[in-house]
Amino acid sequence: MEYAMTLDNCAFVKLPTELRLQIAGYLEDSDLITLRTLCSTLAHDTIDRFADRFFRSRRHRYVPSSLEALLEISASRFGSRIQLLEIESRRLDFLIPRLSATLFADMQGQLRTILKNLATTSTCKRINVMAGPRSTHHNIALNAVLLALIENDYDIDTLGCAFWGPEHYPPNSDTLSQDQLPFKPRIRIDGLVRFLSSLPCLELAVPPFKQHTFDNAKTSCNELQKALALCDTIPKLIFRGHSRKELQWAREDMWRLPLHTIILEDITIEVRDDLTSLLEVMRGSLRNLRLNRVRCRGEFGWQLILLCIGQLLALDDVKFEELVNVDSSDHPTSPQELSSKPYNYEDTGRERIRAHLLQLDLDSEDWEPRLWSDEEQG
Repeated sequence: MEYAMTLDNCAFVKLPTELRLQIAGYLEDSDLITLRTLCSTLAHDTIDRFADRFFRSRRHRYVPSSLEALLEISASRFGSRIQLLEIESRRLDFLIPRLSATLFADMQGQLRTILKNLATTSTCKRINVMAGPRSTHHNIALNAVLLALIENDYDIDTLGCAFWGPEHYPPNSDTLSQDQLPFKPRIRIDGLVRFLSSLPCLELAVPPFKQHTFDNAKTSCNELQKALALCDTIPKLIFRGHSRKELQWAREDMWRLPLHTIILEDITIEVRDDLTSLLEVMRGSLRNLRLNRVRCRGEFGWQLILLCIGQLLALDDVKFEELVNVDSSDHPTSPQELSSKPYNYEDTGRERIRAHLLQLDLDSEDWEPRLWSDEEQG
C-alpha cells in the first residue's frame, strides 16, 4: 500500500469515493444476494481500477534503478495491464566516465527481460523513447530499446522516438556512443530492417533546431535513417517537426519509402517545394494524408500546394486541420506575424478529393495573411 501511495497521492485518494459509489451500486443489485459475492466482485473491481490508474501507461528512465522497478512490474500481474511504455533517456555526460564497464550490458539485460515478460501478455503495443531534460544521449536508450525489440522479436503497433537529422552530426566524426551501437555486425542491421518493415506505425518527433547539439552519441538516428531507406514498406509515418530545416533533410532516402499513410504535424514550410517534392516521391503508394497545424509562409502558399496535391496524388483519405498562410507585417513600430484563416477539410473518396482540391477558390480573401481580429473589430 505504501508503494501505491507514493505513485500518485492525488490519484490514489480518489479511489475510496469511487469504491463507495461502486459498493452502493452493488447493494442495490438484486442479483448480488450474498456478502461473499459482493466482496469478491468488489475485490476484482478494486484491482481493475488500481491497475488502470497506475499501470496502463508507464514512464521509466533509462537508469538501473528505474529499469529494476519496471522489471518487477513486468513480472507481476500488473505487467499485463501496461499498454503504453515510455523510456526516458537522461543526460549522462558527467556519469559515463564513472560508470562500470558492465553497466550498459546490465541495463540491456534488464530491458531484454522486461520486453520478454511483456511479450507474453501482448497488451503493450506502443513504445516511446523520449529525450529527457537536457538529454544529449538520447540514442543510448533508443539503441537499447531497438536491440531488445529485435532480440525478442517483439510485435508492437507503434514505435515513437525523437529524431535528430544527419546534418546535426559533427563533421568527419566516426566516434560511436559509449554503449556501442547495436547495428553491427551486419546481422543486426538486417534485423533492424526486418523490424521496421513489419512495424505498422513509426512516429518521429524532431526537436526544435535550437535544441540540437553537435553530439557524437546521436549517430543511432543516422543508422535508423539508413535502415528506413532499406525497408520494403512502412504503412504509416507520423512526423512532427518545427521548421524548414527538418523538411530539407527529410527529403533524403528515408522519404523514398513506399508509404501508405503520412501524418505531418506542427511544421512551418518556407517554400512550397519543400512539401510538394516530398510528397511527389511517394505518389505511387501514398493513399492517406494528414496535415495538422502546418504553416506556410507567403500569401499564396497553400493554394498552390493543395493544387499540386490534387494533381500529383491519388488519395483515398485526407484530413487537413488548421492549415494557414503566414507572413510578417512591416509595421515600423509593432511588427507582428500575420495569419490567414485556418483551412480545414476532411473527406474520403479519390475522385471527390481530387475534384475538391482542383476547384478551390484560390482568390478567396481567407487565404490572405492579415490581422483578422482587427478586421472583425472594425
